Parts: sequence; C-alpha cells; structure tokens
Amino acid sequence: MPARTCQALALVMLTIGCGTELTGPAPPVATIELAALGDIWVGDTYTLQATPRASDGTALAGRAITWSSSNVQAAGVNESGQLSALAIGTATITATSEGKQSEIVVVVADLDLVYEGFPNGFSEMILLPLEGGPLARVLPAGASVTGPVPSPDGRTIAFVATEAGSAGSDIYVVNRDGTGLLKLTDAPEPDDNPSWSPDGTKIAFRSYRTRRFGDIWVMNADGSNPVNLTPDPLPDTTDERRPAWSPDGTQIAFSSNRGGTFDIWTMRADGTDLLQITNTPQYDTEPTWSPEGARIAFRRSDDLTSDVMVINPRGGTTRRLTRPGHELMPSWSPNGSFIAFAYFGPGSVKPQIYTMRPDGSELTLRTPEPTWNGGIEPRWIRR
Repeated sequence: MPARTCQALALVMLTIGCGTELTGPAPPVATIELAALGDIWVGDTYTLQATPRASDGTALAGRAITWSSSNVQAAGVNESGQLSALAIGTATITATSEGKQSEIVVVVADLDLVYEGFPNGFSEMILLPLEGGPLARVLPAGASVTGPVPSPDGRTIAFVATEAGSAGSDIYVVNRDGTGLLKLTDAPEPDDNPSWSPDGTKIAFRSYRTRRFGDIWVMNADGSNPVNLTPDPLPDTTDERRPAWSPDGTQIAFSSNRGGTFDIWTMRADGTDLLQITNTPQYDTEPTWSPEGARIAFRRSDDLTSDVMVINPRGGTTRRLTRPGHELMPSWSPNGSFIAFAYFGPGSVKPQIYTMRPDGSELTLRTPEPTWNGGIEPRWIRR
C-alpha cells in the first residue's frame, strides 16, 4: 500500500478514535404516536400531540406532520395541529408523516343544565337548554323530586324522591327522556346527595341508615353493594354530607363536622386518607371539582351571607368567586369553562340559576322565565 494512502487511513482512524461519529441516512418514520382526547366541547380549542417514531420506537424530531379532519363542520384542525371544536358531532382526525398515518376519533359535545325547579310551587326536575329553546320537565308535571345529578354520559339522571307515606327519601335513576325509572335505595332512613363516579359505575351518597347522623356511602350504579365510607368511631359522633368525586375517580370531597364545624374534607374513594382542607367557624359545604382536578369550588356561609369559594384540594388559601350575597350549590362544568350556581337576590324567596367563569367574571342569569319560578341544584348535563 502506498505510504500516502496509509497515512490518510491512519488519519481517518485517529479522527474516529477522537470522538468523531460516522453518520448514516436518517431512519424513516415507521409509526406515529397520536395522543387521544377525552370529551371535547363546542367552542374550545385543543393542541394535538403527534410523535413520529422509528421502527425501534425512537422518537424522530423535526419531521413534518400534516393534519386533516373527516368532518370540518364538527372539528377543524390547522397545519399546527390545533383542533377547534365547532359543533356537536364526530370527526376522525388524521396525522400523516412520510406516508405513515395515525387516527383518533373525537366526539364534540355540548352542555345543558338540569336543576330542581319550582314551576308549580313544588320541586320538579327541569332541563334547561343553554343555547336557546324551551325549558322541559324530565318527569311528568307534579313529580316531586330533588337533587338531580346526571351521569357522566348524560343519558341517565339520579335524583331523590319520597314515596307517599314514607318517612325517608330514596335515590332513583331515570333516563333523560323520562323512561326507565328505577329505585336504587330502600332504607327506612333518608338517602340523598347522589354523586356519580367519573366512569359512571358507582354512586356516592349520604345516608342516615346508621342512626341519626349522615354518613357517606357508595354503591354500584344499579344500587347493589352499598358500603359506608365514613363510619363513626362512636355512634352519632360526626355528620357527613355532599360527596363529590374527583375527575380521576380516586378521591371524594365532602362536608363534615368531625373537626368541630362543617368543613370540606377529602378522602380516597375507599374511605381512607381523610384530609381536612378548610378550617373556619363558618359553614363549608357543597364541594365541586374542576375538571383537571386542581381546584375545588364550594359554598361558605354564615348567618348573613353565602358565597362560592375555591381552594386547592390539598388545602391552603381560599378565594371568593362571588360578591358577598347569597350564592349556593356551585357546579363546575365538565369543560372547565363555567361554574353554575343558585342565587337568592335581595328580598327574593325564589332562587335563580346563574353561571360565571371560574374567575368570577361573565355573570349570566340562566332562568329568566318567571313562570318557572327559578330553581336550585344546577348540574351540567351532556347534550
């Protein structure tokens, strides 16, 4: 081998040995990992996440991705992967890179309100379309019901009613069109305050079946296997009420007087790891979780006022969302955009339903029709 060639080869080997790496052609895209979405809501925007990967699973940076939607009337997507929820419907969203594709199906939903109204002087279950249209009874006129709470898919509503001649209330479920009425509890003592788990398989509720104070119980959605989550260490020592599931189903917030006055507590869904998150001489109750699980709104009241407050689920500083008045029964919308609540105006004996943004802005009256006489217990229902 000529001397010059050997010298050149030695130089190349020396260079490689000093850390210079030989590079080959960039690997092609083999698959695209496309993050799924949960429920999406009309009027909201979402940034989609797509990751091109090589055949060995390595993420490939800098690869161009194109986006498309099978139903741009329901959900449009731009070149940056920003999805806009435009109307109720279903769309297949496709991400493409170097000839490889990945798809997700998105369902765009919208929200209405269901609440306990008083069109004839007694309580009825009223469905309120937020985008216009007439109010409607879910059950026949005259059916006296309280505390309606829709299932996560909006198809079923749990509520509380008292049969004629009965001393206690029970929990029922009914389809949103008024069919399929089913009684879930049948204890001699009152059962009320139903709350659906996020997956719709369980219902937490308050029951007085363990003597004269309430406890938080949980049962299957068909009423089977009721379990007491807050048994008292001694009979009749604490009173619990208003359970509310966290969005991931791992925790339940509730109101309890086990600290001396009624405050907001949380616990795991099996009743363990109790944590007191408010501690005031006032009355704290009616917790409702934000959809991302980072905040809990609740009602704080004293002898003169009742306000909607918000706090971190681990406790800390509270913040008032409403002006001093008489607001109660907050309900955080599943898309996080609004909080609904009931409000007693000055000198009013009939509460009305309002909504506001989570920062307290955009206060909007939702029950302006006087013949329906307002209402309480607003809950969001998927349309």
